[in-house]
Amino acid sequence: MVFRSGRGPGTIPGVFLDGDLLERVERFRYLGHIVTKGFVNDEDVERERRALAVRCNMLARRFAKCSDQVKVTLFRVSIHVNFG
Repeated sequence: MVFRSGRGPGTIPGVFLDGDLLERVERFRYLGHIVTKGFVNDEDVERERRALAVRCNMLARRFAKCSDQVKVTLFRVSIHVNFG
């Protein structure tokens, strides 16, 4: 991946490693985060949004038969556990 400042030359020469030309990509995953050549977070935010929706739907199904009081209690406990 090549990050450009907008001021550099129009063409950027290829990069070789041990005689092999490295492939240029528009995006890649680094430490779980999607990095794009334009530094835009849209793909990563959408991936996280979908993951959150999946987890919320799983919890909604798992506790669907619980009373509202049980759901409120579980919610309050999870806040204390996660945010102290």
